[in-house]
Amino acid sequence: MWIRTQDKRELVKVIKFSISKSIGEKRCFVFGHFAGNAFFSDNSITLGEYPSFERAQEELDRIQEHIASNSQQAYSMSGKE
Repeated sequence: MWIRTQDKRELVKVIKFSISKSIGEKRCFVFGHFAGNAFFSDNSITLGEYPSFERAQEELDRIQEHIASNSQQAYSMSGKE
């Protein structure tokens, strides 16, 4: 699935998604994981940053809905609100 990052700077073909909370803060990040042969990389990119786990989960739900719709269009991450 093609995803445009929240900052609109990258378009990435993602094969897996995850949410991670920032240590010591409330912010949460949605990460995209991609295939590749990077020896010194974990093959992941921050797709978006959100003020809470709940908001990050909502974004992941929207991505799931986009996948379920069988859309061939790239998905754009929503803002930080």
